[in-house]
Amino acid sequence: MSDLVQAQEGAAQSLQTSSRELQDHLSQQAQIVTGLQETVGERTSLLLERVDQVGDNLGRAAKNFEQAGQSIQAENSAYASRLDRNFERLERQLSRQETPPS
Repeated sequence: MSDLVQAQEGAAQSLQTSSRELQDHLSQQAQIVTGLQETVGERTSLLLERVDQVGDNLGRAAKNFEQAGQSIQAENSAYASRLDRNFERLERQLSRQETPPS
């Protein structure tokens, strides 16, 4: 019986050692997973901040583009008005020159 008891004790110790090793291994894996989760969380937050910045920049660019378009329209309108006035003046001068003095 002594051999049987020794075998059981040896098996129990081996099982305890294996259990501790498995627990340590699982603890290490849990720490790795936690670290990865934290990294993913940090990088996701950073990415979202950058997406917000890009959105803000696009909004400002769109506003600037719209203002530039309005400015170009105003300049074109003013230029067209000047052309119309100059054309009218030219027509009046030409009509005076074509009319023979009576």
